[in-house]
Amino acid sequence: MRIKEPLVNFRHHAVRDLAWVIGSPGILSSGLIDRVSDHWCRIAFLDRVPWLRHLDNHPAELEMWLAQHQSSFLGHYFETLIAFWLTQWPRTQLLAWRLPLQGDERVLGEFDLLFYDRYCERHFHWESAVKFFLRYRNEAGDEIWLGPNPRDTLTDKFQKIFGRQLRLSRQSEAAVLLQQYGITGLTPQAFFKGYLFYPAQSAWQQPSSVPPESSPTHLRGWWCYASQPEQIPYVANDSRWLSLERLRWLSPVFSHEREPGLPRAGLEALLARHFSGTDRPLLLAELQPGSDGSWREVNRGFVVPAHWPESNVSLPSDTMKS
Repeated sequence: MRIKEPLVNFRHHAVRDLAWVIGSPGILSSGLIDRVSDHWCRIAFLDRVPWLRHLDNHPAELEMWLAQHQSSFLGHYFETLIAFWLTQWPRTQLLAWRLPLQGDERVLGEFDLLFYDRYCERHFHWESAVKFFLRYRNEAGDEIWLGPNPRDTLTDKFQKIFGRQLRLSRQSEAAVLLQQYGITGLTPQAFFKGYLFYPAQSAWQQPSSVPPESSPTHLRGWWCYASQPEQIPYVANDSRWLSLERLRWLSPVFSHEREPGLPRAGLEALLARHFSGTDRPLLLAELQPGSDGSWREVNRGFVVPAHWPESNVSLPSDTMKS
């Protein structure tokens, strides 16, 4: 699915990711009242465009922030970008970030982000998540949603966020902790973004079967097995292809290289090299040239090993926390 402007036309990768964090549509439906809506995110993004343009030309402050909070976990990176945004936005005051709630004998949980919204004069508790789930039909014929690491599931993540994490402020121990930050009333919300991936030979751009709790505007891609590279969809024969490292999974690719990545003819060799030494699913992005000489992502998808998801693939979670 082509990502509409202006989310992709920032040259600096981290600024482009920050714009994606703010303005991209979420995975969850607006019918879920405890989630940050796509409409709210779009308004917030439009308000921040001048600031993002300035950052794109002068990214030192963002780069320093990311260096201070460096991590190889994608979820940590995602949350670090949210914290930077809320710290820099005049509308919001970030009060705490990754704040543990201590019980008598153990930590009961952690508040991802606590902030005050000056516009609506309310305190918010956000639980953040960025996830990538693939639609898979099991032997019983049921459609289930699995992460590239099949131990991650959409059902489990949904239940964890709404069944436990967003209820953290209801714990009796929370009142005293929150009062230390001047918080007496709190609005919990899920800030849940990412992509859903559909079988490559299905109508993946306009799927007929989607999770009932998903947003109708959720970002989507395709997936296929490494043994079936002919199933990889493409927009045009002259496209270039990139394999994306984990910390490059957020925003669409925007490159000013003359010929980034590989032509389609090189994909089969890339897949053979990759899967000869690892079971790690590979995220590919297809790029098409723009009129300004840049290359822009037009679709993306996962290629998974032949035994996915039945085998116990030893992969880290897609995010800092499952």
